[in-house]
Amino acid sequence: MGMHTILRVRSLSVLVGVFALALVFAIPFAAQQSPANPPASPVAPLKPDLPDGAFVDERLIPPPANVPTSGRSRRAAASTPQLTEDQKILHLLNRAGFGPRPGDIERVRRMGIQQYIEEQLHPEDLSDDFLAHPLLALGTLQMAQFDILQTFEPPPVRPQPTPTPTPTPTPTPAAKPSPAPDVEPEKTEKTSPGESMRPQSQQQTQQQQTTPQQPSTPSQTPQQPSPQQPSTPPQTQKPQQPAAKQQQPRDPQQPLRELQQAKLLRAVFSEKQLQEVMVDFWFNHFNVFGQKDVDRWLLTSYERDVIRPHALGRFKDLLTAVAQSPAMLYYLDNFLSQMEQPAPPPKFDADGNPLPQPRRPGLNENYARELMELHTLGVDGGYTQKDVIEVARCFTGWTIGPPGNRAFTFRPRIHDRGEKTVLGTRIVPGGGIEDGLRALDILSKHPSTAKFVSRELCQRFVADEPPAALVERVAARFTETGGDIREVVRAILTSPEFFSPKYYRNKIKSPLELVASMVRATGASTNGAAPLIQAVARMGAPLYLCQPPTGYGENSSEWLSSATLLERMNFAVAFTGNRINGSRVEVSRFAPPGATNDPDRIIDRLLAALVHSDVSPETRENLAHVLSETRAKTTPAKFDGREPQKNNEMVVGLMALILGSREFQVK
Repeated sequence: MGMHTILRVRSLSVLVGVFALALVFAIPFAAQQSPANPPASPVAPLKPDLPDGAFVDERLIPPPANVPTSGRSRRAAASTPQLTEDQKILHLLNRAGFGPRPGDIERVRRMGIQQYIEEQLHPEDLSDDFLAHPLLALGTLQMAQFDILQTFEPPPVRPQPTPTPTPTPTPTPAAKPSPAPDVEPEKTEKTSPGESMRPQSQQQTQQQQTTPQQPSTPSQTPQQPSPQQPSTPPQTQKPQQPAAKQQQPRDPQQPLRELQQAKLLRAVFSEKQLQEVMVDFWFNHFNVFGQKDVDRWLLTSYERDVIRPHALGRFKDLLTAVAQSPAMLYYLDNFLSQMEQPAPPPKFDADGNPLPQPRRPGLNENYARELMELHTLGVDGGYTQKDVIEVARCFTGWTIGPPGNRAFTFRPRIHDRGEKTVLGTRIVPGGGIEDGLRALDILSKHPSTAKFVSRELCQRFVADEPPAALVERVAARFTETGGDIREVVRAILTSPEFFSPKYYRNKIKSPLELVASMVRATGASTNGAAPLIQAVARMGAPLYLCQPPTGYGENSSEWLSSATLLERMNFAVAFTGNRINGSRVEVSRFAPPGATNDPDRIIDRLLAALVHSDVSPETRENLAHVLSETRAKTTPAKFDGREPQKNNEMVVGLMALILGSREFQVK
């Protein structure tokens, strides 16, 4: 763990101590709060199916022996005790998943670490029946990209041409005979300026009635009478009212909201924990901002059809699928990129001054630059600005369809068919879509790509600053297997460095990991809806809403700041106090009535159930102090019927402090 991370973790311990004092006064008030009505969610809260005695049977795992410092001898370092089997299991569940549920450690203990790793490396053989039906309630997850666009993307606004005003007829001077008193003048021959514009007004009204209504303004439907039309009798208007209601627009944020909800539900309840970790990793590696115009409707297909199927496949296949995904092409503007056109001849005004040149479409380098810097080679991967331009030329013509379709399309007419040189490799002229595929092949096989991707994976699973020897071995495995992600991850999870005491619980959980692990550790029921989604966002990592193409980084020290730490602790208090709509913790399962009468026993029991590991003396002291102060304030009189409630209030306070402690914040 780097010095920067150590200082931040120490600040976390100080804040937890302050939090413990504030918690003494907050517990009675928090326990009295009744949760508001939960927001509407298509998924009912899911209650995990836990084994009998799951909370009671958890054992307290001792921490590993202290790691010798660099000043000690090599002999002392060589004799450093290794992690025990239980410590390895806890470490594996925290790194290759979103933390253990009650009973998970015992399950892995029975099946063995190696068998569990192999099971997780083959998610296609695992069943997720528990989640299958609830996810069906999130309808947009099953919708094809075309259907999502047809349902939620507003139709393009078509500008209406300004009609040419009808000129007022000029009357011809002539002798005007006086009309007979009994003859009425014809109205069609008498034209005034006001009447001459009336046909134009009626034409505009007819155009408005035939133009499709925008989703944001569903105030008028074609069935409603216009001011120029006679009113329809009431008996014919009534049957048309339900039809008008059916034409109300859909919520354009629904696909993104349901994708966020599904991500939380999968992280909490899926049996394919490693796959969910890898989907989260690759989405950040190939990040797309979910609020950039039409990307909010392309993101569902991007994760489902591009990221998820290749999360443990071959890197080149994943890279190609991302390059051809409409979400990425739109996010990094490659859909606008086309062959540079020669400048038109200059134009001059009447005085001979040159007129400004109109903006011409041309080459866009955004995707090419991020492809090399973030997706493959890395910022120090050995490419130049010339390589950026050449790669951008390879991807001209890679675009998407019109509104309502947005499918990947290659347009040969705007592709640069000239000769190109990418990282010293010549691409012959006259090519088409194969130019881009050739560039992807060159980049995916480059040694810098193997090293860059391997280091990021080691950051995710081992340490913020992974050992160089491990990165080199993993990069070699990447090259040997042709970028087989499954084999690369296996090399990391079975390496000595992964189970080294030096890297045991040395990474800070991301907001998603913290929320998911908290729900899993407590065995709570949840629907993963808006309150949990908003909690993750308040901690600094809103789901699918990282705006820069870097995505959320793998350096876990980024998650520690005074503001985010306060949000983490506030969430722990609200969550254990059952003030998160759609989620509920059954506090009575953790401690029977009267359990708080033995402070040491109840603290050990809660630590074993939630953290599974012993904590520092400072944390134990804070827990004992909170319990003592809370008992002094809430101890009921003899034969007081409120004793079970007071017992639960004290347990809730202890649980909140444990879940907000440094030991639970790390993995």
